[in-house]
Amino acid sequence: MKIHEKYMSRAIQIAQKGSVQSRPNPSVGCVVVMNECVLSEDHTSGYGGPHAEVNALRKIPTNTDLSTATLYVTLEPCNHFGKTPPCSHYIVERGVKKVVIGIVDPNPLVAEKGIAHLRENGVSVSTGILEKECQYLHRFFTCSILKKRPFIHLKWAQSSDGFIAPKEVNRAENRRPFWVSNEESKQYAHLLRTQYQAILIGSKTLLRDNTELNVRLWKGPNPLRVIFWGNPKVSDLTIFKNEIPTLILSRSQTKNTDFPDHIEVQKITHNEDSIKFLFGILAQKGIQNLLVEGGAETINSFISEGLYDEITVIENTALKLKSGIKAPVFNRSSTIEIIKHHTDVISTHKYG
Repeated sequence: MKIHEKYMSRAIQIAQKGSVQSRPNPSVGCVVVMNECVLSEDHTSGYGGPHAEVNALRKIPTNTDLSTATLYVTLEPCNHFGKTPPCSHYIVERGVKKVVIGIVDPNPLVAEKGIAHLRENGVSVSTGILEKECQYLHRFFTCSILKKRPFIHLKWAQSSDGFIAPKEVNRAENRRPFWVSNEESKQYAHLLRTQYQAILIGSKTLLRDNTELNVRLWKGPNPLRVIFWGNPKVSDLTIFKNEIPTLILSRSQTKNTDFPDHIEVQKITHNEDSIKFLFGILAQKGIQNLLVEGGAETINSFISEGLYDEITVIENTALKLKSGIKAPVFNRSSTIEIIKHHTDVISTHKYG
């Protein structure tokens, strides 16, 4: 591995540690190296706190001569005053003369301005190091800017013959989900939930399964629960009993006062597109990514519009249902990750 790739790879690892606390800002990773020795490394702080470059440089005593040091950072240092001063200014102030960047900031109002400031002050700048990996690291951030919508990840479990559930199982009475995947795959699904700010299902899935839509099998934050619902009423469903923030999007005339405090209801007018309405609400809340878990009708609505960036399918190769609710059909990508849990095969298809 080349030297730049070595330390940029480490910066990516560091960034991943701050992926939750930095929201809605991207978690950037920074590594400061001198004489092939890592002096310092850090990631972006919680929202409103210092960025990765500042955190890493502040760990180094101010009297340290950094003129021969190289600073590795996964995303172009900012050059504007927001909740924090510009990182590019602080890099110059600390005397760093060489900066290696993974990707340029995709925001046209920001792009290359940090790089320009560094170069204007005698700093040597290299870009595009492990660019593909850094693009994936910051995929939520770049998608919100370039596509003007949240990053969308579709996920479902299916039998080996392509069904997500049998029709004949009587879930209307007991409202318990029919489990296609095994326990290890369930844990993986909950890990996936911790990585997303919001999770979406349709009302049919909610009423059929009485799902909690939380993180029970993995340590991490619960996503905002979002439900497309035609006629919401307070009932004995689990989502009304616990206090996890929940957003109901409905075309019916309802009032927030009819629901517990943790339930927010937004009305979709008859001439509004449900998905575009959802995107607007999520943008207002600073949510940059969405996990869509079902059911088939809801998932197919995203597929038909081409609104997806990743798709994860958990297939139980030992289960055949022969009939039931058909699994969604999609164009499978060439970029794929595969995980095997006994009879379950988890395939994740990446687009873009």
